Amino acid sequence: MNKNNIIISFVLIVFSVLAYIETYSFRVPTSKIFPRTVLITLFFLAISLIFVTIKNYKNAEIRIVRDKSINSRLLFYVFSGIFLYISAIVYLGFYLTTYIFMIIMMFFLGIRNILKLLLVSSLSLFIIYSIFSIIINVQTPKGIFF
Repeated sequence: MNKNNIIISFVLIVFSVLAYIETYSFRVPTSKIFPRTVLITLFFLAISLIFVTIKNYKNAEIRIVRDKSINSRLLFYVFSGIFLYISAIVYLGFYLTTYIFMIIMMFFLGIRNILKLLLVSSLSLFIIYSIFSIIINVQTPKGIFF
């Protein structure tokens, strides 16, 4: 069993509960929505990490772990992509740039199935749009196309 996963999970659970309690002190009611959503998500992800760690421990076999070195070319592409993403948000807008960025990064990280690239990017963008524009009404950079 990976003790680090269990320890991190419990720290995240305690943090999310304490931070959630702190949101009761917010004066503006709408300013509570996003932090609470993030903290509830963090809480459930930490619990799921505990379950996955315990399940993997029960099903564990002796495995030989191969030392993987960091691919410097891939690291360069990822950091360059992040820099270009941040630079392009002003010109292309947040949503279009995020969609393109997600497709390119998933491709560089090894996902080659076009349907999966488009579906995951579209679904993620829909969720991001729903949260930012519809639920919490946050202004995002529009870009030259909107």
